[in-house]
Amino acid sequence: MREKYEQLAEHLTDGQVWLTELLQSESLSQASLRTPIHARKVATLSAIYFPLLLEDAHNYLNACANLHSVILENHQFVAGITAGAQAVHKNRHAVEHASDKFQQTRQALDEKIIKYAHQYTNA
Repeated sequence: MREKYEQLAEHLTDGQVWLTELLQSESLSQASLRTPIHARKVATLSAIYFPLLLEDAHNYLNACANLHSVILENHQFVAGITAGAQAVHKNRHAVEHASDKFQQTRQALDEKIIKYAHQYTNA
């Protein structure tokens, strides 16, 4: 259980890398390939092993999927400018809202991981 819990926490940490890579994508095809696989892994591990984290994991997964969609929907196909910059230029409000939701759900899940660590890892 401890190893699975550590994997879950590592996948959550991967979210910051995913976000950076998504925003720095230089083409629509590159941004399209930056799907939030890490969030799916978090949700899957929660569903199988850690039911007390499941709701927060699903909220996080949904926030990641929404942010990905907002970036793709607001990509303007301008060569040499990152997908994140293009999306912010086209629809700053939508990008900021989706980014805030991503950060909030990530923080909530991180807090739950800390809260339930003793229960799931026998620490």
